[in-house]
Amino acid sequence: MPGNIAIDTDIAIKFLNGDREIDKFLSKYSEVCMPVIVTGELI
Repeated sequence: MPGNIAIDTDIAIKFLNGDREIDKFLSKYSEVCMPVIVTGELI
């Protein structure tokens, strides 16, 4: 099982919009990180 992953803005947007493929992919990881830069871009 994979450990950690950091996501970029494009993936964060797809996840927040309910993309099931992204959800399925990210659910494999024990920890999903979102860098501060990505958070700022989403605001």
